[in-house]
Parts: sequence; structure tokens; C-alpha cells
Amino acid sequence: GAAPIIAKVAKEMDILTVGIVTLPFKFEGIRRQRQAMEGLEQLKKNVDAILVISNDKMKQYHGNLALSAAFNQADDILTTAAKGIAEIITVPGYINVDFEDVNTVMRSSGVAIMGAALADGDDRARKAINAALNSPLLEDNDIRGAQHILLNITSGTREVTMDEIGEITEHVQEEAGYGTDLIWGNCYDEKLGDKISITLI
Repeated sequence: GAAPIIAKVAKEMDILTVGIVTLPFKFEGIRRQRQAMEGLEQLKKNVDAILVISNDKMKQYHGNLALSAAFNQADDILTTAAKGIAEIITVPGYINVDFEDVNTVMRSSGVAIMGAALADGDDRARKAINAALNSPLLEDNDIRGAQHILLNITSGTREVTMDEIGEITEHVQEEAGYGTDLIWGNCYDEKLGDKISITLI
């Protein structure tokens, strides 16, 4: 397809280039899986970072959906991934993550992993970070040993507290290891209401 060619041009222009791809469901057959893996290998050569989303992992997470719902869910996950990266930079907050932070984490990083989740209730911080670490966006749940992690915490009208931020950042640092450079930011989105949203890359 055209994606590797576009990515190659962007990278040659020194533009940070991130690919987001899905791997087919197992039931789609060996031919599609082989084509997807060949395309993935071509794209890897021409991007700084690539996020690989397994449709089969999504199936494990969401269960035996109707076929149309399964493909819609896969599209939603792709949208969540792209939106999550963009909002880290564009949504204002008290502690902002800027483009240089994103650049540090994603420039020439190869295969990247990403998690995203929403939660509410009294225990929302713990629920959100646990869900993000088990997100279908993560082809491989294990973040241990990552060199850099970008973490964005967004809250709405019920603002995130210092204790909640401490709980989230400490949990991520424990999972990744204390040698990991954890870059985090906080954003405000009124539409979230009582919910808290976590994105990690």
C-alpha cells in the first residue's frame, strides 16, 4: 500500500512519523495475516515508532462480538490510539507534555506500545491505570524495561488529586522499573465529568 511510501517521505523530511496498524483477526485467514505482516515489516523501516494493535487481543478483551461490532470496535481502538497521541500535545493542563517530550519517547523507538483507559468512582485512579496496562491497544502488556514512558492523566469536573497522581505514577514506575524515564502530564477536559482518563506510551 501507500503507507510505507508516505512514511518514507515524511521521515526523509525529518518529520516525526508514527504508524498505527492492526493485525487481522485469526479467522480472516493465513493469506491476510501474511499480507499484514509483510506490510508491517515494510512500514517498520520507514517510521520512527509503530503501534501494533492485535484484533485477536481485542476479541479476548471484549468477548464474542457480532462481526460488524468487532470491526467497529477495531476502528474505535485505532481512533483512540491516534486521538490519545494528539491530545497529549493539544489539550491544555496544569502540567503539560509538549512536542519535545513526545519526540523524546517516539523518535527512532521502533515498536511502541500504548495503553488507554477511562474510569470513575472512588477508586478511579487504580481502576484506570490497571485497565490501561491491560488495554487491547497493548499487543504486549509488559512495559518493564521501557527506556521512556509518556503518561497523560486527564480529568474533568472532578479534578484529579495529588494522591491519585501519586498512585498512578508510582504504579507505572513499579511496573516499568525505576530505571525508566517517566514523563507525565495532566490535562483538563470538562466532558469527562467524574471520570479520569489515562494514556501511556
